[in-house]
Amino acid sequence: MKCILIFLLTFSLVSALELSEKDFNERVKLKTSKTKVYTLTNNSKLLKEYYLSTAEKNIIISPKRFILKPFEKGKFKITVTAEKKGKKEYYLEISEMIKRKPKENSVNLNKLFRIKQSYIGE
Repeated sequence: MKCILIFLLTFSLVSALELSEKDFNERVKLKTSKTKVYTLTNNSKLLKEYYLSTAEKNIIISPKRFILKPFEKGKFKITVTAEKKGKKEYYLEISEMIKRKPKENSVNLNKLFRIKQSYIGE
């Protein structure tokens, strides 16, 4: 008698995260700052925690962490201070962590998004 075990591993590679703006894309005068407000939406049925960061010292993100319930929206700001003339690119990093696992049998992945951003120093 042959026994066949089949394991089904299902997960979605489609993100449930939605960001209102895809790029900072602003002109910023040298030694001044410009702020842009973003809306992040949790388009899933899971409670998720988000951590926001960038490696650039002249870019401030506020708040850097928040928790969103299913289908809830949260706002955050990115403030850029231009230090040099010309186009500057950086990455906005968003870590998405599941706070409460679903009851059904499924695999859930914590994700890291690196979103290329830019601005122009004038």
